[in-house]
Amino acid sequence: MSNCGCNSKLCKHTPFVHLHLHTDFSRLDGASKSSTYTKLAKEFNHPAMVILDHGNTSGSFTHFQKCKDAGIKPIMGMEAYLNDNLTERMTKEQAENTDNSDKNTHQSIIVKNKEGYVNLNKLTYLSFTEGYYSKGRITTDWLFENKNGLIVTTSCMASKWARMVAEGKEAEAEARIKLFLKEFGEDFYAELQFNEIEEQKTYNKFILKMIKKYDIKPILTGDVHYAKPEDNRLQDVLIAINQKKPVGQAFSLSARHLNYASVEDFLKMNKEFGFNYPTNFLEQCIENTLKVADKCNFEFETDVEKYPKYEPTPDVIDYFKETDTKGIITKLAHAKLKQKLAKYKKDEIITISPEREKEYIDRLNFELKVIEEKNMLDYFLVVWELIRFCEKNNISTGPGRGSAAGCLLSWCLDITQIDSLHFDLFFERFMNPERKCLTNKNYILMADGSYKKIDKLKIDDIVQAETGEAKVLEIVKRKIHKNEKVYEIETVDGAKIELTGNHIIPIIRNNQRIEVRVDELKETDFLFTF
Repeated sequence: MSNCGCNSKLCKHTPFVHLHLHTDFSRLDGASKSSTYTKLAKEFNHPAMVILDHGNTSGSFTHFQKCKDAGIKPIMGMEAYLNDNLTERMTKEQAENTDNSDKNTHQSIIVKNKEGYVNLNKLTYLSFTEGYYSKGRITTDWLFENKNGLIVTTSCMASKWARMVAEGKEAEAEARIKLFLKEFGEDFYAELQFNEIEEQKTYNKFILKMIKKYDIKPILTGDVHYAKPEDNRLQDVLIAINQKKPVGQAFSLSARHLNYASVEDFLKMNKEFGFNYPTNFLEQCIENTLKVADKCNFEFETDVEKYPKYEPTPDVIDYFKETDTKGIITKLAHAKLKQKLAKYKKDEIITISPEREKEYIDRLNFELKVIEEKNMLDYFLVVWELIRFCEKNNISTGPGRGSAAGCLLSWCLDITQIDSLHFDLFFERFMNPERKCLTNKNYILMADGSYKKIDKLKIDDIVQAETGEAKVLEIVKRKIHKNEKVYEIETVDGAKIELTGNHIIPIIRNNQRIEVRVDELKETDFLFTF
């Protein structure tokens, strides 16, 4: 299994996939970032990694990005809080004096494909809209109803099975095993863990019995909460804050091996903690982690632009006598502009001459044309509906901010409350007709329409420049001295770049193109970009 030159099949560099890993997105229960884990994954020859944060999927995209950057296969998932008694709403005093048999348990869920990711999102949504009580919670029924594209395991010592076993309800636990086998089949795995807690041996013993009786595929996992063994001190502090206890009295102190482990580490724990499983069985468990990873092939689409589709309600269609987005937004925007200009005239707020009125109409038509070219008309109507909903339900909205305030259409639709033409704000700072695509931070637009991260550029790459296509001729890199000040600069099209003060950059100042040092920039300067 290992390609590191060791004589043993199982060693530090044996390929293995962590299928139970928590990042700092496990609130007050995870002490390391995905970027830290990926460094260890590279060192240990681990080809993939599953994110399994407690009760949420907030860290999924960050995990995806960091894994992709490191050449590690990213796999999404969540360790859900499961509770089949969601009607409970107890006070703290009631909770302390109530049988805890129905309190939250943990359920590991891993995403196989796009359908699985959609279903995991449904479960997350339900957990916060219908199952929330201190935490987002799901039920077993919800899990079964949204099972397609998902892999589940018997989970850790906080699972419902482990609780049943601890309470002497092995028959019930076995019945639940059979139920999950019926629902998930080959996508149900028996999870084994190593730690110094005696109850883990009891739970593992039950799982081993189920593996043999029902031919369930076993996997070996580490309940990873931090990167290196010495990080347990930080984990202790997080758990203490979470449980509102002094450091030293929290649960985390009962388990000291929640770090990102290599196969060699698992072999040591197998012996040191007295599990003593045979080597050939461990090989099977480790091999199965790779097979699980092979099943999982969901990736976020980062190289395409997707826009919302506006679906008009019957009252909108009836009012405007239009069904298509362009017809609706054109009539709506011009009608609203007419109302606003009429109010200017009536209240004598601003003098509106026929010439000035034509400027407003021409500006609105120009913006509509550009926004249509950018495929963003639907987006504006979706936001308009959101603002309408807020107004009808007495939900506060702000006046608008950033470059969006330079858009007259936003003002016409009451998305913002700022008349951009009156205040001489540039629409082009919000949406430039010459810019072919949206710009991403630290990414360069290539001639073929794709984006490439700036540090991945190579000599002879063809990029899209302001004057057409351009070839990369030279790449100059240097280390930033620790005493140098780094400035974050936002370009006219919204991209953010970081440069040191001694960089020379082209800008527009007083309608002229000049070159200045970064530390000599003024707030009114516009940075040249392509």
